Amino acid sequence: MLGFFRKKQSAEEKFEDKPERVRPMSDMEAVSRPSFAKAAEGKPAASTKAMLAKVDLSTFSKLINFCLLALVFLVPLLFLPTSSEVREFNKQALLFLGVMVMLGVWVVRVLTTRTVSWVKTSLDYIVLALLFTSLLSSLFSLDKASSFLGYYGRFTGSFISVLSLVVLYFLVVNNLRSGQLAQKMSKYLTASFFVVLAYSFLQLLGLYLLPFEFAKSRSFNPIGSLVGLSIFSALTVLWTLWLWMSHKPLSRRQTIFYTVMLILGLAVMFLVNAFVAWLILGLGTIVFLAVGMSMTAHEPQTNWFWKPMVVLVLAILFIGFQFLPQSLNPRNVVTVDLPVEIQLSNATTFSLVKNSLSSGGKQAVLGYGPGTTGLAFGDIKPEALNKTVVWNLNFDRASSEFANLAIENGLLGLLVFELMAILFLIYGLYFLFKKHDHPGRMQAFGFFVLWLGLYLAHFFYFFNTSFYFLYWLALAAFMAIAHWSDSPPWNKGELEGVISENSASLSLAASPRAALSWMFASLLMLAVLLVGAFFEVAVYAAEAQYVSGVRAVNAANPDFQKAAERFARAANLNPYRDVYLQALGQDLIFLSSQEAAKDEPNVAQVQNWLASSVNAGLAATRISPAKAANWSALAQFYQNIKPLGIAGTDQAIINAWQEAANRDSKNPALLIRLANAYSDASEVLDPKIAGSGADTDQDGLADNMEESLGSNPELADSNQNGVMDGDEVKAGFNPAGAGRLSAAALAQFTKIDQTKLAEAQKILNRAIELKSDLPDSYIASSRIYEKSKQLAEARKKIDEAAEKFPQNSDVRFEQGRIAYNQKDYVQAESIFSAVVKLTPNHANAHYSLGLVYQQRGDDVRALAEFEKTRAITGPNVELEKLINSLKNE
Repeated sequence: MLGFFRKKQSAEEKFEDKPERVRPMSDMEAVSRPSFAKAAEGKPAASTKAMLAKVDLSTFSKLINFCLLALVFLVPLLFLPTSSEVREFNKQALLFLGVMVMLGVWVVRVLTTRTVSWVKTSLDYIVLALLFTSLLSSLFSLDKASSFLGYYGRFTGSFISVLSLVVLYFLVVNNLRSGQLAQKMSKYLTASFFVVLAYSFLQLLGLYLLPFEFAKSRSFNPIGSLVGLSIFSALTVLWTLWLWMSHKPLSRRQTIFYTVMLILGLAVMFLVNAFVAWLILGLGTIVFLAVGMSMTAHEPQTNWFWKPMVVLVLAILFIGFQFLPQSLNPRNVVTVDLPVEIQLSNATTFSLVKNSLSSGGKQAVLGYGPGTTGLAFGDIKPEALNKTVVWNLNFDRASSEFANLAIENGLLGLLVFELMAILFLIYGLYFLFKKHDHPGRMQAFGFFVLWLGLYLAHFFYFFNTSFYFLYWLALAAFMAIAHWSDSPPWNKGELEGVISENSASLSLAASPRAALSWMFASLLMLAVLLVGAFFEVAVYAAEAQYVSGVRAVNAANPDFQKAAERFARAANLNPYRDVYLQALGQDLIFLSSQEAAKDEPNVAQVQNWLASSVNAGLAATRISPAKAANWSALAQFYQNIKPLGIAGTDQAIINAWQEAANRDSKNPALLIRLANAYSDASEVLDPKIAGSGADTDQDGLADNMEESLGSNPELADSNQNGVMDGDEVKAGFNPAGAGRLSAAALAQFTKIDQTKLAEAQKILNRAIELKSDLPDSYIASSRIYEKSKQLAEARKKIDEAAEKFPQNSDVRFEQGRIAYNQKDYVQAESIFSAVVKLTPNHANAHYSLGLVYQQRGDDVRALAEFEKTRAITGPNVELEKLINSLKNE
């Protein structure tokens, strides 16, 4: 595709302003000509000139340029199946790797030549200030792991990401020193745009080119969301308009290619029909026309503007269609159904920013930290969101990048970012309007248009890696071109170099002290780069192990042992990702359930796995203590070790759910789980269950009780599970076997802690206050009545809920459960069957229906229901025992 642009061009095609005098020099010819640069302390010494003359810098230049062009082409279109998030993770890894290699080559060049040269721009200090504010926000972040490494699944906006982009900015400014390289960048970027648009257009039509399952969806594309793709298409249209304007005269192939790319961009926008994208295209085209006409005002036969005028008319039409009846929108004529994407409304985003800035002085000034919107969301979301269909979703970003900056980097970070943009906007317009004779003026205009489209977009939509990369690339390319000398030395009418008049150089050979300092700094930088490279390899390898573990769990025949090994390896390679530990803990639960279901389970191994799952959950909370999901997972891990009879488990479960609710205080679902934990803990066994009298083995369980329960009065641990018989019985478990004691054995010794039930009811009242139309609150309330032995009140409560939520399967299930507990099996069967018809994958309904059939002696139908339950939920100890017992009968 790149060869498409390799037609030999005349001088007039290469530079607009002084075409008869221009010849682009070789990629790094400028770098090897120190005579064009101003020395920091006078002119370079003659010995330095002689040394540089002997050093071939072309290898360094080629490596840096290769990496730069590879990033330009690959970042917008890259996605790989080797990670759980196929786009952002891989793009961030590529960006980090490319920047490290470029920086490493630059350091080696400094060490080799003992000369440092750089281009000074008016944005240098503000760019460094932006990096500093990001570092400051990360150091005081709500979650340092997410701020420095990126929120898992999003990755963009972290300090490492900002650092990579800032370094990329300086590398581009200091290496883009020739017209030839600038033209190559434009061509590679154009090729990347075309590939993204062509592939995405086929995806939207349902024509899938790749075999990956994740790619077999109309909405999948290399950019991200459909709205993001539409914005990218708008940027491509603006870029194509510039290509049309800048290349004169156009060859036939160029005309065809640009026409196809323009049509593809508009077609993608038409199919997605995102208001934001049309708005950005409209505003961008207006600026393009205004600046372009000013730039070409003195050119004869200026007729390029009819194409952007047509585009502007189309943009205005489709903006207007958004406010007219949908029947008038031509998009509705095309029957290409695309999935609906959910994002926060502008009003909700405004509330998020307002709540964030009013949360405290630190949050107002520095924000919650880069990449932490998803963690802070529970604190700053408006309660009114609970009345919408997205009440239970946790958004990891606001609806615009402007709002993200305010929430995550605070007013300080937002002001620095906007100040940088405004300074660049002023400088860019001044350059384009005043520097008429600059040789790179037209090329700079192309990158300015690209930057402007992205700057407009950040007010309306959030950024991903592709957008941020293009934003900084356009910014850097413009500044590099703008700092080419507009009056370079000319030789025979040809351009020998375009070194900036604002460049500076320092000869290390002239000052031993400076040489030693730079040598130390360079070696230190190389060491840091090597450490960074090894860390990046470890991060990528960890993600690959995690993906392998997920596939092992999701296979037709899950291999939980293999998955556990993969998750553990991922956590070891990258100990800063709580997601890996969560996955490990859940997988260990599956392993323990699978083992416990065997005829002769390895009890010690089961206990070890369950204990390890809790340890994994605790480790996850230490990595990201602000994440409610980590505390929720830990509570569930504790719930799974409760059958072991470990003292304090109930309180640990309550504490974990409380921590989760504290971090997402407006989430009624978490409050319901907390209330249920209090309800479960309200059942207290009277120590008298251990009996009184002789205790031969001194295990805390009287001999007469051991005989009645079937345990060995002469053996302190009858079932050899590592727990004394007395402790097991006091926790409600069978000392002679496995599992809990029968309900009949426990009933006479069970007491209800009314204090805990009262606390549970108080929490439920708060949940109902937050969301009055949530059936789970009423279900939990009914169960509390039931536990208080107020069965009539419990049934009344759930019947009222059934009238309020007639199509809710969970409410109907609760009706059936109460009927079952009152031994009304006929009504229970009827209700459970209705629930299964209403929700075929309702695991509890299938399980309870199996219990009904078992009570009626229909073991065949009971086994079928239990197996359906296992297919939905995965392995479970009690479930496996039921299935095995029925199979053996």
